[in-house]
Amino acid sequence: MALLARGHVLLEGVPGLAKTATVKALARVVGGTFGRIQFTPDLVPADLVGTRIFTGSAGHFQTELGPVFANLLLADEFAGVREYQPGDDIRRIDWNLTARSNTPFIREAQADGAIDVWLVVDVSPSVDWGTGLCLKRYRAIELAAVAGQLLGRHGNRLGLLLFADRPIGLVPPATGRAHLERVVGRLRLQPRSGSRGPTDLSAALDAVRRLARRPSLIVLTSDFLVPNGWAAPLRLLAQRHEVVAARLRDARESSLPDVGLVTFEDPETGEQLTVNTSNPRLRERFNRAAEAQTQRIETILAGCGVDQVVLGTDEPMLPALATFLDARRRRRGARWASRPGPSAA
Repeated sequence: MALLARGHVLLEGVPGLAKTATVKALARVVGGTFGRIQFTPDLVPADLVGTRIFTGSAGHFQTELGPVFANLLLADEFAGVREYQPGDDIRRIDWNLTARSNTPFIREAQADGAIDVWLVVDVSPSVDWGTGLCLKRYRAIELAAVAGQLLGRHGNRLGLLLFADRPIGLVPPATGRAHLERVVGRLRLQPRSGSRGPTDLSAALDAVRRLARRPSLIVLTSDFLVPNGWAAPLRLLAQRHEVVAARLRDARESSLPDVGLVTFEDPETGEQLTVNTSNPRLRERFNRAAEAQTQRIETILAGCGVDQVVLGTDEPMLPALATFLDARRRRRGARWASRPGPSAA
């Protein structure tokens, strides 16, 4: 349409749709020229339109045209700059900005097909609980390490947001193995929350919505034992980003054993309650309430279009994660195959 109209087209879309390859192929097919621009903080007009270069052998200035003088021009998104950290590739140092600020900065060009991956992890007191193989907190750490290895490839940037009664920790998105170790180490060394108060999942969702400036993959890890009111922020987040929920679960949160008199304490408020677990009616009411709570969480996630994987403390994580990924891949393949093809003229 752009060629026929002799105009321009703004080609937008999430990373990974082969926009660059498409434009290059179109340029070759029509016999045109292809140009590319990367928008950087130090971009000057000469980078776009070109400049005049003095040729000593010829004794005169020669005009070198910039990339805008092409039939098809592609503008690359530029993610920004950040301060240099040990282990970064020195070839990506922004020397102009470094000279002006006296601090080394790294240029973070967004690789074609790369995305931002945000790990949003619940570190409230309720995750410091587990009666199976480990605490729920350790499941969250294990998931962060595995997700970072799987998703932090091909130029994808990995970021971390920790929350409890409020957002309490942030590691900005970056790439590289050293950064992955920094993310996992930050989560592993996060001390237990000493504050008293309910987990504010809504505040965490609002925070990551402000931080994720372009379409991203959000991995939300929590037990979702939080007050109501988080459905609306999650729905807003899922409208722009792809969100996957990893629900941390312990078997004792859904089934009460017969162990006589027991005093329970809410880890987030400190409230205590003594009950007789030998009472079968009490155990039945507890089981029904736990089932209703689980159903409510699953209904909210499904209503927001968020896929869910349940990670229990009583079983290894990798089989459950592999089953989830396989099912998710088959669902997405089925949706793609069900799309109607072009109709015959």
